[in-house]
Amino acid sequence: MIKLGSIKLNGTPRIVLSLNDATPPHLIQEARQLGLDLVELRIDQYAFFDAKHVLREAGRFKDCSTIATIRIKAEGGVWNLPEPERLALFKKIIPEVNAVDIELSAETILPDVVRAVHAAKKIAIISYHNFDGTPTFNELNGIMDEAKSFGADIVKIAARTTKPEDMQTLAGFTIANAMKNIVVIAMGLDGALSRVFFPALGSLLTYAYLDQPTAPGQLGYRELFELLKKFYPKFNQA
Repeated sequence: MIKLGSIKLNGTPRIVLSLNDATPPHLIQEARQLGLDLVELRIDQYAFFDAKHVLREAGRFKDCSTIATIRIKAEGGVWNLPEPERLALFKKIIPEVNAVDIELSAETILPDVVRAVHAAKKIAIISYHNFDGTPTFNELNGIMDEAKSFGADIVKIAARTTKPEDMQTLAGFTIANAMKNIVVIAMGLDGALSRVFFPALGSLLTYAYLDQPTAPGQLGYRELFELLKKFYPKFNQA
């Protein structure tokens, strides 16, 4: 069992709400009323990247467990500035959050980010995104092993599914590695299925949005909240 801030990731589905600095406050308040407890700060989508602004935004969610993400364009984000600038921003935000999500492909800064995260006794999430298709089962295992070799506490894999066999591959991979602290997400038209049911197979987290999705197949927070209440009795008691 692993903890992300005050949240125990123990098999009960946990919703991560992806937010940027333009998310309307009234929508955030609605999520809080439902029981918001995990927030992903999509810093790459912020209007400003100066440390003061970024830290002020993080301070709005001191009552939640938080994940900081500065996602690059190649993996679904909008960050397109030099990597040294991203590394510097990561180092500024690490003390103020509970976890950091950085891509496995970020070879030039990945070791430094993970080292800083662990020095601060926070959680390192190393992620892989494939918007073209689903890797084979063996390739997925290789991705996980590589991420673990860099020091990942949690490995997050998101891949586009285009046929039923892709969903089966991701489901089988999740089941086979359920004890290794993984997050697995299917993206695409049938991706919503994974966001509801992969937690039952061993995926630690599922992601939702308030005003606009941050990945294909992502569900709205209220909709996902109601579905998890329906299918997971323990979710109501978490």
